Amino acid sequence: REQRMRLFADGLAALCIRTQQSDGTPLDKWYGLFLLFTELDDERLMHLRLERLLCWRESPERWPVYQHMLPVLILARSIRQRDHWQHAGETSALKLRLDPLQGAIACLPAGENAHTNPWRLSWRTPSTNHPCHLHDLLNPVPPATFLSALSREAIEEERGKRSPLNLSTTLGPARRIPRLVVGNLANRVRSLTQDDLADREAIALLGLHLTSCHWRVLRLLLAHPLLSDTELAGLLGLQRRSVRSSLSTLHSLGCLKPLVTEAGRRWHLSERGLRLMAAASHLHPRTFMVESGDEAESATAHLAQRGESWLVQHIQHTAGVYSFFAMLAQAARQQPVQALSWWETGSACERRYRVGEQWHNLRPDALADYRVGRKQVCFWLEWDRGTMNARDLAIKFASYAHYHDSREWAREWSWLPWLVCVAPDIAQERRMQRVAQVQLARFPGLVMWTSTEGLLIGYGPLAPIWLQSLPSRGQVAQPSGSLRQRLFAPVVRKNAI
Repeated sequence: REQRMRLFADGLAALCIRTQQSDGTPLDKWYGLFLLFTELDDERLMHLRLERLLCWRESPERWPVYQHMLPVLILARSIRQRDHWQHAGETSALKLRLDPLQGAIACLPAGENAHTNPWRLSWRTPSTNHPCHLHDLLNPVPPATFLSALSREAIEEERGKRSPLNLSTTLGPARRIPRLVVGNLANRVRSLTQDDLADREAIALLGLHLTSCHWRVLRLLLAHPLLSDTELAGLLGLQRRSVRSSLSTLHSLGCLKPLVTEAGRRWHLSERGLRLMAAASHLHPRTFMVESGDEAESATAHLAQRGESWLVQHIQHTAGVYSFFAMLAQAARQQPVQALSWWETGSACERRYRVGEQWHNLRPDALADYRVGRKQVCFWLEWDRGTMNARDLAIKFASYAHYHDSREWAREWSWLPWLVCVAPDIAQERRMQRVAQVQLARFPGLVMWTSTEGLLIGYGPLAPIWLQSLPSRGQVAQPSGSLRQRLFAPVVRKNAI
Protein backbone atom coordinates (compact mmCIF):
# COMPACT_ATOMS: atom_id res chain seq x y z
CA ARG A 1 0.00 0.00 0.00
CA GLU A 2 2.77 2.40 -0.99
CA GLN A 3 4.43 2.04 2.43
CA ARG A 4 7.95 0.89 3.13
CA MET A 5 8.26 -1.85 5.75
CA ARG A 6 11.14 -3.80 7.25
CA LEU A 7 11.10 -7.51 8.01
CA PHE A 8 13.44 -9.51 10.25
CA ALA A 9 13.69 -13.30 10.22
CA ASP A 10 15.81 -15.25 12.68
CA GLY A 11 17.19 -17.47 9.96
CA LEU A 12 17.08 -18.34 6.27
CA ALA A 13 18.24 -21.78 5.17
CA ALA A 14 19.17 -22.59 1.57
CA LEU A 15 19.45 -26.32 0.77
CA CYS A 16 20.85 -27.73 -2.45
CA ILE A 17 20.66 -31.30 -3.76
CA ARG A 18 23.12 -31.93 -6.59
CA THR A 19 22.72 -34.98 -8.79
CA GLN A 20 24.49 -36.21 -11.91
CA GLN A 21 22.47 -36.41 -15.10
CA SER A 22 22.88 -39.06 -17.78
CA ASP A 23 25.15 -36.81 -19.81
CA GLY A 24 27.43 -36.24 -16.80
CA THR A 25 26.38 -32.66 -16.10
CA PRO A 26 25.29 -31.76 -12.56
CA LEU A 27 21.69 -30.87 -11.77
CA ASP A 28 21.05 -28.62 -8.77
CA LYS A 29 17.71 -28.38 -6.98
CA TRP A 30 17.34 -25.58 -4.46
CA TYR A 31 15.09 -25.54 -1.42
CA GLY A 32 14.62 -22.88 1.23
CA LEU A 33 13.20 -22.29 4.69
CA PHE A 34 12.49 -19.29 6.88
CA LEU A 35 13.19 -19.69 10.61
CA LEU A 36 11.42 -17.79 13.39
CA PHE A 37 12.30 -17.96 17.09
CA THR A 38 11.86 -15.72 20.10
CA GLU A 39 12.58 -15.93 23.81
CA LEU A 40 9.53 -13.79 24.61
CA ASP A 41 6.04 -15.18 25.17
CA ASP A 42 4.25 -12.03 24.06
CA GLU A 43 1.62 -13.04 21.51
CA ARG A 44 1.33 -9.44 20.35
CA LEU A 45 4.95 -9.52 19.13
CA MET A 46 4.43 -12.85 17.38
CA HIS A 47 1.39 -11.42 15.65
CA LEU A 48 3.47 -8.45 14.47
CA ARG A 49 6.22 -10.64 13.03
CA LEU A 50 3.83 -12.93 11.18
CA GLU A 51 1.87 -9.96 9.87
CA ARG A 52 5.07 -8.49 8.43
CA LEU A 53 5.82 -11.80 6.72
CA LEU A 54 2.37 -11.84 5.15
CA CYS A 55 2.77 -8.26 3.95
CA TRP A 56 6.17 -9.10 2.45
CA ARG A 57 4.68 -12.13 0.70
CA GLU A 58 2.07 -9.89 -0.94
CA SER A 59 4.45 -7.01 -1.78
CA PRO A 60 4.96 -6.01 -5.46
CA GLU A 61 8.69 -6.80 -5.19
CA ARG A 62 7.82 -10.50 -4.89
CA TRP A 63 5.27 -10.76 -7.67
CA PRO A 64 7.75 -12.36 -10.14
CA VAL A 65 8.41 -15.21 -7.63
CA TYR A 66 5.12 -15.11 -5.73
CA GLN A 67 4.44 -18.82 -6.25
CA HIS A 68 7.80 -19.70 -4.69
CA MET A 69 7.18 -18.40 -1.18
CA LEU A 70 9.45 -20.28 1.21
CA PRO A 71 7.81 -22.25 4.05
CA VAL A 72 8.16 -20.77 7.54
CA LEU A 73 9.49 -22.94 10.36
CA ILE A 74 8.70 -21.72 13.88
CA LEU A 75 10.71 -22.99 16.84
CA ALA A 76 8.86 -22.68 20.14
CA ARG A 77 10.46 -22.87 23.58
CA SER A 78 7.40 -24.47 25.19
CA ILE A 79 3.95 -25.81 24.44
CA ARG A 80 2.43 -22.55 25.65
CA GLN A 81 4.58 -20.53 23.28
CA ARG A 82 3.59 -22.86 20.46
CA ASP A 83 -0.07 -22.14 21.25
CA HIS A 84 0.69 -18.40 21.11
CA TRP A 85 2.38 -18.76 17.72
CA GLN A 86 -0.55 -20.71 16.31
CA HIS A 87 -3.13 -18.23 17.55
CA ALA A 88 -1.03 -15.32 16.26
CA GLY A 89 -0.89 -16.97 12.84
CA GLU A 90 -4.67 -17.29 12.72
CA THR A 91 -5.36 -13.73 13.84
CA SER A 92 -2.76 -12.14 11.55
CA ALA A 93 -4.12 -13.89 8.46
CA LEU A 94 -7.69 -13.07 9.47
CA LYS A 95 -6.86 -9.41 10.05
CA LEU A 96 -5.25 -9.00 6.62
CA ARG A 97 -7.80 -11.29 4.95
CA LEU A 98 -5.05 -13.41 3.44
CA ASP A 99 -4.25 -17.09 3.28
CA PRO A 100 -2.12 -18.15 6.27
CA LEU A 101 1.58 -18.80 5.90
CA GLN A 102 2.66 -22.27 4.88
CA GLY A 103 5.14 -24.00 7.17
CA ALA A 104 5.45 -25.96 10.39
CA ILE A 105 5.96 -25.42 14.10
CA ALA A 106 7.66 -27.55 16.75
CA CYS A 107 8.70 -27.30 20.39
CA LEU A 108 12.41 -27.38 21.07
CA PRO A 109 13.34 -30.21 23.46
CA ALA A 110 14.98 -29.33 26.75
CA GLY A 111 17.70 -30.94 28.82
CA GLU A 112 19.56 -33.89 27.37
CA ASN A 113 17.48 -33.87 24.18
CA ALA A 114 18.32 -30.27 23.33
CA HIS A 115 20.48 -31.32 20.35
CA THR A 116 17.93 -33.64 18.72
CA ASN A 117 17.98 -33.86 14.94
CA PRO A 118 15.59 -31.08 13.82
CA TRP A 119 14.24 -33.29 11.02
CA ARG A 120 12.89 -35.62 13.72
CA LEU A 121 11.10 -33.02 15.82
CA SER A 122 7.36 -33.27 16.27
CA TRP A 123 6.41 -30.80 13.54
CA ARG A 124 2.83 -29.61 13.15
CA THR A 125 1.08 -27.34 10.70
CA PRO A 126 0.38 -23.91 12.29
CA SER A 127 -3.12 -23.54 10.84
CA THR A 128 -4.58 -27.04 11.36
CA ASN A 129 -2.21 -28.39 14.07
CA HIS A 130 -1.86 -31.66 12.16
CA PRO A 131 1.41 -33.67 12.29
CA CYS A 132 3.65 -33.17 9.28
CA HIS A 133 7.17 -33.84 7.99
CA LEU A 134 9.63 -31.25 6.79
CA HIS A 135 10.35 -33.01 3.50
CA ASP A 136 6.66 -32.69 2.60
CA LEU A 137 6.94 -28.89 2.85
CA LEU A 138 9.98 -28.52 0.63
CA ASN A 139 9.44 -27.74 -3.03
CA PRO A 140 12.16 -26.84 -5.56
CA VAL A 141 12.51 -23.11 -6.09
CA PRO A 142 14.65 -21.06 -8.47
CA PRO A 143 17.78 -19.49 -6.94
CA ALA A 144 16.34 -16.04 -7.61
CA THR A 145 13.87 -16.70 -4.78
CA PHE A 146 16.66 -16.38 -2.23
CA LEU A 147 17.79 -13.08 -3.68
CA SER A 148 14.30 -11.67 -3.17
CA ALA A 149 14.42 -12.81 0.46
CA LEU A 150 17.79 -11.22 1.24
CA SER A 151 18.62 -7.56 1.38
CA ARG A 152 21.01 -6.47 -1.34
CA GLU A 153 23.22 -4.82 1.26
CA ALA A 154 23.69 -8.09 3.13
CA ILE A 155 24.73 -9.92 -0.02
CA GLU A 156 26.92 -7.29 -1.64
CA GLU A 157 28.69 -5.93 1.41
CA GLU A 158 32.02 -7.61 2.13
CA ARG A 159 34.78 -5.98 4.17
CA GLY A 160 33.10 -2.61 3.69
CA LYS A 161 33.36 -2.79 -0.10
CA ARG A 162 30.34 -3.26 -2.34
CA SER A 163 30.70 -5.53 -5.34
CA PRO A 164 28.29 -6.47 -8.13
CA LEU A 165 25.82 -9.17 -7.17
CA ASN A 166 27.06 -12.58 -8.27
CA LEU A 167 24.65 -15.47 -7.90
CA SER A 168 27.30 -18.14 -8.43
CA THR A 169 29.46 -16.88 -5.56
CA THR A 170 26.52 -16.17 -3.27
CA LEU A 171 24.88 -19.57 -3.58
CA GLY A 172 27.86 -21.58 -4.76
CA PRO A 173 30.35 -23.76 -2.83
CA ALA A 174 31.27 -22.73 0.70
CA ARG A 175 34.22 -20.40 1.05
CA ARG A 176 35.97 -18.69 3.91
CA ILE A 177 33.79 -16.08 5.60
CA PRO A 178 35.52 -12.70 5.79
CA ARG A 179 36.02 -10.97 9.11
CA LEU A 180 33.11 -8.57 9.50
CA VAL A 181 33.25 -7.59 13.20
CA VAL A 182 36.31 -5.76 14.49
CA GLY A 183 37.10 -3.32 17.27
CA ASN A 184 38.32 -5.19 20.41
CA LEU A 185 34.76 -5.67 21.63
CA ALA A 186 35.71 -7.69 24.73
CA ASN A 187 37.94 -4.90 26.07
CA ARG A 188 35.33 -2.26 25.32
CA VAL A 189 32.67 -4.22 27.19
CA ARG A 190 34.76 -4.36 30.37
CA SER A 191 35.05 -0.58 30.47
CA LEU A 192 31.33 0.11 29.97
CA THR A 193 29.67 2.35 32.51
CA GLN A 194 26.20 3.82 32.72
CA ASP A 195 27.37 7.17 31.36
CA ASP A 196 28.81 5.52 28.25
CA LEU A 197 25.53 3.92 27.22
CA ALA A 198 24.01 6.74 25.25
CA ASP A 199 24.17 5.61 21.66
CA ARG A 200 23.06 2.72 19.53
CA GLU A 201 26.51 1.13 19.47
CA ALA A 202 26.64 0.87 23.25
CA ILE A 203 23.21 -0.77 23.33
CA ALA A 204 24.56 -3.45 21.00
CA LEU A 205 27.67 -3.92 23.17
CA LEU A 206 25.50 -4.63 26.20
CA GLY A 207 24.62 -8.02 24.75
CA LEU A 208 28.25 -9.11 25.13
CA HIS A 209 28.32 -8.10 28.78
CA LEU A 210 25.17 -9.85 29.98
CA THR A 211 25.05 -13.45 31.14
CA SER A 212 22.19 -15.90 30.74
CA CYS A 213 21.00 -15.04 34.25
CA HIS A 214 20.87 -11.35 33.34
CA TRP A 215 18.78 -12.12 30.26
CA ARG A 216 16.38 -14.24 32.34
CA VAL A 217 15.86 -11.33 34.73
CA LEU A 218 15.27 -8.90 31.87
CA ARG A 219 12.77 -11.16 30.11
CA LEU A 220 10.87 -11.82 33.35
CA LEU A 221 10.65 -8.12 34.17
CA LEU A 222 9.55 -7.36 30.63
CA ALA A 223 6.66 -9.81 30.98
CA HIS A 224 5.88 -8.88 34.62
CA PRO A 225 7.12 -5.41 35.63
CA LEU A 226 7.55 -4.35 39.27
CA LEU A 227 8.74 -7.63 40.75
CA SER A 228 10.63 -7.59 44.05
CA ASP A 229 13.92 -9.30 44.90
CA THR A 230 12.14 -12.13 46.73
CA GLU A 231 9.65 -12.71 43.94
CA LEU A 232 12.38 -12.78 41.30
CA ALA A 233 14.31 -15.35 43.33
CA GLY A 234 11.23 -17.54 43.78
CA LEU A 235 10.20 -17.42 40.13
CA LEU A 236 13.71 -17.97 38.74
CA GLY A 237 14.68 -20.62 41.28
CA LEU A 238 17.78 -18.71 42.42
CA GLN A 239 19.20 -17.58 45.74
CA ARG A 240 18.41 -14.03 46.75
CA ARG A 241 22.15 -13.26 46.78
CA SER A 242 22.47 -14.29 43.14
CA VAL A 243 19.41 -12.28 42.16
CA ARG A 244 20.66 -9.19 43.97
CA SER A 245 24.04 -9.51 42.25
CA SER A 246 22.35 -9.64 38.83
CA LEU A 247 20.09 -6.72 39.72
CA SER A 248 23.08 -4.67 40.86
CA THR A 249 24.91 -5.30 37.58
CA LEU A 250 21.88 -4.46 35.45
CA HIS A 251 21.26 -1.33 37.51
CA SER A 252 24.84 -0.14 37.10
CA LEU A 253 24.53 -0.60 33.33
CA GLY A 254 21.32 1.45 33.30
CA CYS A 255 19.03 -1.41 32.25
CA LEU A 256 16.93 -1.47 35.43
CA LYS A 257 15.59 1.06 37.89
CA PRO A 258 14.29 0.51 41.43
CA LEU A 259 10.92 1.94 42.39
CA VAL A 260 9.91 2.46 46.02
CA THR A 261 6.19 1.72 46.44
CA GLU A 262 3.73 0.98 49.22
CA ALA A 263 4.52 -2.71 48.68
CA GLY A 264 8.27 -2.22 49.07
CA ARG A 265 11.03 -1.78 46.53
CA ARG A 266 10.21 -3.01 43.06
CA TRP A 267 12.24 -3.30 39.84
CA HIS A 268 11.31 -2.31 36.32
CA LEU A 269 13.08 -1.86 33.00
CA SER A 270 14.46 1.58 32.26
CA GLU A 271 14.26 3.19 28.84
CA ARG A 272 17.70 1.79 28.01
CA GLY A 273 16.64 -1.68 29.11
CA LEU A 274 13.54 -1.50 26.94
CA ARG A 275 15.64 -0.41 23.97
CA LEU A 276 17.97 -3.34 24.61
CA MET A 277 15.08 -5.83 24.61
CA ALA A 278 13.68 -4.27 21.45
CA ALA A 279 17.05 -4.53 19.70
CA ALA A 280 17.43 -8.17 20.80
CA SER A 281 14.00 -8.95 19.31
CA HIS A 282 14.56 -6.92 16.09
CA LEU A 283 11.65 -4.65 16.96
CA HIS A 284 11.15 -0.92 17.18
CA PRO A 285 11.48 0.45 20.75
CA ARG A 286 7.97 1.89 20.49
CA THR A 287 6.71 -1.68 20.51
CA PHE A 288 7.40 -1.84 24.25
CA MET A 289 7.23 1.82 25.25
CA VAL A 290 4.71 4.63 25.51
CA GLU A 291 5.06 8.22 26.61
CA SER A 292 4.35 8.80 30.26
CA GLY A 293 4.74 11.96 32.36
CA ASP A 294 5.80 12.03 36.00
CA GLU A 295 5.06 15.33 37.66
CA ALA A 296 7.14 14.46 40.69
CA GLU A 297 10.35 14.17 38.71
CA SER A 298 9.94 16.39 35.67
CA ALA A 299 7.35 18.27 33.74
CA THR A 300 8.26 16.61 30.46
CA ALA A 301 7.03 13.25 29.29
CA HIS A 302 9.33 10.23 29.27
CA LEU A 303 9.13 6.73 27.84
CA ALA A 304 7.91 3.87 30.03
CA GLN A 305 6.79 0.30 29.50
CA ARG A 306 3.26 -0.30 28.29
CA GLY A 307 0.81 -1.01 31.13
CA GLU A 308 3.27 -0.15 33.88
CA SER A 309 1.37 2.93 35.08
CA TRP A 310 -1.72 0.82 35.87
CA LEU A 311 0.39 -1.62 37.88
CA VAL A 312 1.84 1.23 39.92
CA GLN A 313 -1.62 2.59 40.69
CA HIS A 314 -2.73 -0.86 41.93
CA ILE A 315 0.58 -1.91 43.44
CA GLN A 316 -0.92 -3.78 46.40
CA HIS A 317 -3.01 -5.93 44.08
CA THR A 318 -0.04 -6.43 41.75
CA ALA A 319 2.21 -7.48 44.63
CA GLY A 320 -0.40 -9.97 45.84
CA VAL A 321 -0.66 -11.70 42.47
CA TYR A 322 3.12 -11.79 42.07
CA SER A 323 3.66 -13.19 45.57
CA PHE A 324 1.16 -15.98 44.92
CA PHE A 325 3.02 -17.29 41.88
CA ALA A 326 6.42 -16.80 43.49
CA MET A 327 5.32 -18.96 46.45
CA LEU A 328 3.70 -21.51 44.13
CA ALA A 329 6.81 -21.83 41.95
CA GLN A 330 9.07 -22.18 44.98
CA ALA A 331 6.81 -24.78 46.64
CA ALA A 332 6.51 -26.78 43.40
CA ARG A 333 10.29 -27.20 43.21
CA GLN A 334 10.19 -29.08 46.50
CA GLN A 335 7.80 -31.65 45.02
CA PRO A 336 9.23 -34.41 42.78
CA VAL A 337 6.64 -34.38 39.99
CA GLN A 338 5.13 -30.89 40.18
CA ALA A 339 5.99 -27.63 38.45
CA LEU A 340 4.48 -24.27 37.55
CA SER A 341 4.55 -24.54 33.76
CA TRP A 342 3.60 -20.92 32.93
CA TRP A 343 1.60 -17.97 34.21
CA GLU A 344 0.26 -14.84 32.55
CA THR A 345 -1.18 -11.57 33.79
CA GLY A 346 -2.66 -8.43 32.28
CA SER A 347 -3.81 -8.41 28.68
CA ALA A 348 -2.17 -11.81 28.02
CA CYS A 349 -4.82 -13.59 30.12
CA GLU A 350 -7.80 -11.47 29.08
CA ARG A 351 -10.27 -12.78 26.53
CA ARG A 352 -12.49 -10.65 24.31
CA TYR A 353 -15.07 -12.58 22.33
CA ARG A 354 -18.29 -11.96 20.46
CA VAL A 355 -21.61 -13.73 20.87
CA GLY A 356 -24.09 -12.70 18.22
CA GLU A 357 -23.68 -8.97 17.75
CA GLN A 358 -22.29 -8.22 21.22
CA TRP A 359 -18.72 -8.23 22.49
CA HIS A 360 -17.87 -9.60 25.94
CA ASN A 361 -14.75 -9.53 28.12
CA LEU A 362 -13.28 -11.96 30.61
CA ARG A 363 -10.61 -10.31 32.75
CA PRO A 364 -9.11 -12.58 35.40
CA ASP A 365 -6.19 -11.41 37.46
CA ALA A 366 -4.00 -14.20 36.11
CA LEU A 367 -4.04 -17.42 34.11
CA ALA A 368 -1.64 -20.26 34.88
CA ASP A 369 -0.86 -23.90 34.16
CA TYR A 370 0.37 -26.27 36.86
CA ARG A 371 1.81 -29.70 36.17
CA VAL A 372 1.32 -32.69 38.47
CA GLY A 373 3.00 -35.71 36.93
CA ARG A 374 1.58 -36.04 33.43
CA LYS A 375 -1.53 -34.01 34.22
CA GLN A 376 -1.83 -30.31 33.43
CA VAL A 377 -4.17 -28.17 35.52
CA CYS A 378 -5.05 -24.78 34.05
CA PHE A 379 -6.62 -22.24 36.42
CA TRP A 380 -7.69 -18.62 36.68
CA LEU A 381 -6.62 -16.60 39.69
CA GLU A 382 -8.76 -13.94 41.36
CA TRP A 383 -6.89 -11.96 44.03
CA ASP A 384 -9.43 -10.06 46.14
CA ARG A 385 -8.22 -7.34 48.50
CA GLY A 386 -11.65 -6.92 50.09
CA THR A 387 -12.64 -3.97 47.91
CA MET A 388 -15.51 -5.79 46.13
CA ASN A 389 -18.95 -6.08 47.71
CA ALA A 390 -21.58 -8.69 46.85
CA ARG A 391 -22.73 -6.74 43.79
CA ASP A 392 -19.20 -6.45 42.40
CA LEU A 393 -18.59 -10.15 43.02
CA ALA A 394 -21.83 -11.01 41.22
CA ILE A 395 -20.69 -9.05 38.15
CA LYS A 396 -17.27 -10.73 38.29
CA PHE A 397 -18.66 -14.27 38.50
CA ALA A 398 -21.32 -13.50 35.88
CA SER A 399 -18.52 -12.91 33.36
CA TYR A 400 -17.23 -16.42 34.06
CA ALA A 401 -20.75 -17.82 33.68
CA HIS A 402 -21.19 -16.14 30.30
CA TYR A 403 -17.76 -17.33 29.17
CA HIS A 404 -18.78 -20.88 30.11
CA ASP A 405 -22.06 -20.64 28.18
CA SER A 406 -20.38 -19.22 25.06
CA ARG A 407 -18.07 -22.24 24.79
CA GLU A 408 -15.21 -19.92 23.89
CA TRP A 409 -12.99 -21.76 26.34
CA ALA A 410 -13.17 -24.87 24.12
CA ARG A 411 -11.02 -23.07 21.52
CA GLU A 412 -8.04 -23.28 23.90
CA TRP A 413 -8.63 -26.12 26.36
CA SER A 414 -10.21 -29.53 26.45
CA TRP A 415 -11.36 -28.92 30.03
CA LEU A 416 -12.60 -25.74 31.63
CA PRO A 417 -9.90 -24.14 33.84
CA TRP A 418 -10.37 -24.02 37.60
CA LEU A 419 -11.24 -20.79 39.35
CA VAL A 420 -8.89 -20.11 42.30
CA CYS A 421 -9.84 -17.19 44.56
CA VAL A 422 -7.82 -15.68 47.41
CA ALA A 423 -9.63 -13.42 49.89
CA PRO A 424 -8.09 -11.15 52.56
CA ASP A 425 -10.05 -12.79 55.41
CA ILE A 426 -12.59 -15.51 56.15
CA ALA A 427 -15.56 -13.11 56.06
CA GLN A 428 -14.79 -12.08 52.48
CA GLU A 429 -14.10 -15.70 51.56
CA ARG A 430 -17.58 -16.74 52.73
CA ARG A 431 -19.12 -13.83 50.85
CA MET A 432 -17.39 -15.02 47.68
CA GLN A 433 -18.68 -18.55 48.24
CA ARG A 434 -22.27 -17.41 48.69
CA VAL A 435 -22.21 -15.29 45.53
CA ALA A 436 -20.52 -18.05 43.54
CA GLN A 437 -23.19 -20.57 44.57
CA VAL A 438 -25.84 -18.27 43.10
CA GLN A 439 -23.99 -17.35 39.91
CA LEU A 440 -22.02 -20.49 39.05
CA ALA A 441 -23.60 -23.51 40.73
CA ARG A 442 -25.66 -24.41 37.63
CA PHE A 443 -22.55 -24.78 35.44
CA PRO A 444 -21.15 -28.33 35.49
CA GLY A 445 -17.41 -28.64 35.08
CA LEU A 446 -16.52 -25.29 36.66
CA VAL A 447 -14.51 -25.94 39.83
CA MET A 448 -13.86 -23.14 42.31
CA TRP A 449 -11.36 -23.14 45.18
CA THR A 450 -11.05 -20.43 47.83
CA SER A 451 -8.59 -19.56 50.59
CA THR A 452 -7.38 -16.54 52.56
CA GLU A 453 -4.23 -14.49 52.27
CA GLY A 454 -3.24 -15.25 55.85
CA LEU A 455 -3.39 -19.01 55.32
CA LEU A 456 -1.50 -18.68 52.06
CA ILE A 457 1.37 -16.75 53.64
CA GLY A 458 1.44 -18.88 56.78
CA TYR A 459 1.33 -22.37 55.27
CA GLY A 460 2.05 -22.03 51.53
CA PRO A 461 -0.11 -22.67 48.45
CA LEU A 462 0.32 -26.46 48.48
CA ALA A 463 -0.84 -26.90 52.09
CA PRO A 464 -4.42 -28.00 52.95
CA ILE A 465 -5.77 -24.44 53.09
CA TRP A 466 -8.34 -24.58 50.26
CA LEU A 467 -12.13 -24.97 50.24
CA GLN A 468 -13.85 -26.35 47.16
CA SER A 469 -16.84 -24.06 46.73
CA LEU A 470 -18.01 -25.40 43.37
CA PRO A 471 -17.74 -29.15 42.79
CA SER A 472 -16.80 -30.86 39.60
CA ARG A 473 -19.25 -33.10 37.77
CA GLY A 474 -20.48 -35.92 40.03
CA GLN A 475 -19.29 -34.33 43.30
CA VAL A 476 -21.17 -32.64 46.11
CA ALA A 477 -20.41 -29.08 47.19
CA GLN A 478 -18.71 -28.79 50.56
CA PRO A 479 -20.17 -26.70 53.36
CA SER A 480 -18.16 -23.67 54.35
CA GLY A 481 -17.28 -25.23 57.71
CA SER A 482 -15.75 -28.42 56.27
CA LEU A 483 -12.09 -29.28 56.47
CA ARG A 484 -9.78 -27.63 53.97
CA GLN A 485 -7.93 -29.64 51.35
CA ARG A 486 -4.85 -29.44 49.20
CA LEU A 487 -5.37 -27.57 45.96
CA PHE A 488 -3.99 -30.22 43.58
CA ALA A 489 -4.83 -33.30 45.64
CA PRO A 490 -7.73 -34.38 43.33
CA VAL A 491 -5.28 -34.52 40.41
CA VAL A 492 -2.91 -36.77 42.37
CA ARG A 493 -5.68 -39.22 43.23
CA LYS A 494 -6.86 -39.23 39.62
CA ASN A 495 -3.37 -40.10 38.41
CA ALA A 496 -3.15 -42.91 40.94
CA ILE A 497 -6.36 -44.43 39.55
